[in-house]
Amino acid sequence: MLGFIGAGKMAQAMARGILRSGLMKGEQIMASDTDGRILSKWDEMGAKTTQCNRTLAENMEILVLAVKPNMVRKILRDVYPTINKDHLVVSIAAGISIATLQQELPAGSRVVRMMPNTPALVQCGATVFARGANTLPVDGEIIQNIVSTFGICEEMPEKHMDAVTGLSGSGPAFMFMALEALTDGGVKMGLSRESASRLAAQTMIGSAKMVMDTRTHPGELKDSVCSPSGSTISGVFELENAGFRSALLNAVQSASKRAYEIGLTENYDTAIEASRDQMAFPKSRVNHFEQAEPCRMSHRHKKGRRNQQK
Repeated sequence: MLGFIGAGKMAQAMARGILRSGLMKGEQIMASDTDGRILSKWDEMGAKTTQCNRTLAENMEILVLAVKPNMVRKILRDVYPTINKDHLVVSIAAGISIATLQQELPAGSRVVRMMPNTPALVQCGATVFARGANTLPVDGEIIQNIVSTFGICEEMPEKHMDAVTGLSGSGPAFMFMALEALTDGGVKMGLSRESASRLAAQTMIGSAKMVMDTRTHPGELKDSVCSPSGSTISGVFELENAGFRSALLNAVQSASKRAYEIGLTENYDTAIEASRDQMAFPKSRVNHFEQAEPCRMSHRHKKGRRNQQK
């Protein structure tokens, strides 16, 4: 029995994947939200709905907190009286640590921190989760079974969750920007926007699939496309001059740091102000992100390093 506190797009994506896989039926899923218009979409899926979080917690064994980070503590305090050892509480709120979740729940509560991403909407998500100390061995299997219905799933130590947020959590936005730019490039060179968009998207899908299926280093795959004095290496030269790779590295780093900052405070608005004031990043975490200095990567790759990464 699976319940979603917060019934927005990510929760809907997860639920649709579960229903399509046949892992659960509609009557085994419940969503809670204050917006009746959102709940109507769950009614169409055949799921149960309620506007009372406690009602959901009293009837569901697995609770997914699919809300903004600033709402997590308030919701946990609301459902606290209904939580017992039979519940598995899963949070997908960026930056909210397992320790924070456990502080707001009864002692011994089973807690999981999870970071999915928006491609779950099309069953191509990338999700990572970390388990709290009180979880059972079977809890990892439960999460794997659920998440695998809408993409790939990996378990990692919690120390990596902010980095995961910066990479796969925020990464779709970076990919969309790359796709938009590629599409604009095609239009600039005379293609219709519809054709350019379709070609750019399929190129990204195919390239990603080559990496996943062949397990070949992306640099080697890139080299295989670049003929001497050819058109591709000419384009690669322009990307290197523009700092393409270092821009992506810095984007992941910045998003990871921001996820950590959000988790530092109970109030999301306070975290926003802290970011504007360029809040200092704790030294221990800076070391974890390898000194967190802006990256300026050379376009030259040494074969020895690449071979080590294969």
